[in-house]
This record gives sequence, structure tokens and C-alpha cells, in this order.
Amino acid sequence: LLTKKTNTQYVWTTDDEGYLYVTEPSTASDTNSYSYNLKQISLDGTTSQYIIENLYFQKTDEYIEQYRKNGFTTAEFSTSPDSTLSGGEITSINVDQTAKGMFLKTSLAAYWFNMETQKFVMISAYPADLISYSNDNKKLLFKDEIQYRIFTFDKTEGDYMTEIGSKKIKNISDISKVSNMQWISNSLYITYQEDNNIYIADKDG
Repeated sequence: LLTKKTNTQYVWTTDDEGYLYVTEPSTASDTNSYSYNLKQISLDGTTSQYIIENLYFQKTDEYIEQYRKNGFTTAEFSTSPDSTLSGGEITSINVDQTAKGMFLKTSLAAYWFNMETQKFVMISAYPADLISYSNDNKKLLFKDEIQYRIFTFDKTEGDYMTEIGSKKIKNISDISKVSNMQWISNSLYITYQEDNNIYIADKDG
């Protein structure tokens, strides 16, 4: 399916539709930013195409550090070598065709990429790990070094109560004591264990 080039680092994942996704360094990389292309390859090797080209991420952590101190607004932005919201080297990806997007973890932060709009949203100013998608494929559960959070990336048209963005799961005092964080089957509630107790929280944390 893929021939590895010498001294080239790849980040890859697969989806439930039978495709392999691989990030490759783009020739657009420069001294100030990393740049990647995302290649989609069918697992039977019959099709191969670049579905995203030139994803830019700043090499400096200067702007990310400001967002960690002062917070940031949840808003879509386009990939650009001048964007101050995107930063770090890509370390992992997860593509979900049903959710129509991709979760990206970098060495500095975490992002959601909307495949339809071809735009990013920063979901954490820290590197974060994806836990799972919600049953309605409009939210995802993740953990950064500060807290467990739910990120809502889509909502039903006409729903004015739901907000796009990240919300921390309340009443967790020490994330190191939390285990088995997961969505409850066929619902928008989550469950987790802490100090040998089982807790349930809704989609708003």
C-alpha cells in the first residue's frame, strides 16, 4: 500500500470504511511551520488520493502558550502558514467518515478538522488523547493534561441550546484517579470511576 521513504516520519490511522489515512510532509514546509498532506488509501490498494493538502502548523509554541494562559475562542479557521491557532508536529490522527471529520493531536495542542468545510477548530491548547465519539456522532470525549472534556462539533439545525465547543467534565478533582471514562450505550451520558465510585454525567459535563 505504501513505500516508506528514508528519514520520513508518517502518522497513520484507519477508519471503519476500509481506508488507510497517512500524513506526509509537504514541500510547503519552511523554517517557521510544518506542513502536511493527508493521503487516503483503500486497504485493498485499488484507490489512492490526497484528500487534504498543505495543513500548516507553527513550529513555535509562543502563541499556544498565550492560549493556555488566557484561553481561546472556539471558532473555525483555515489552514495557513500565518495562523497563530495551529501549532506543533502532528503525532496522531483519527478519521471518522460518519462524523465527517478528523481529530488531530500535535506536540502542542489538539484540533478537530471538518472534512466538509476544510477548516479547523482548536479543542485544547494542550496535547490531548481521543477517547471516543458520541453515539450521535456530533461530539467526542477526550483527555488533555488538565482535564477530561467533551467537544461538540456539530448540532441539529435549529438547535439553539447546544453550543459548539469544549466543556470540561465537572466535579473531577484529580484526573489521575479517574478510570473507565466512556459513553453509555445508546445515550449522550458518560460514566467513569473515581476513588472506587461510579459517576454519571450528561453531554454538558
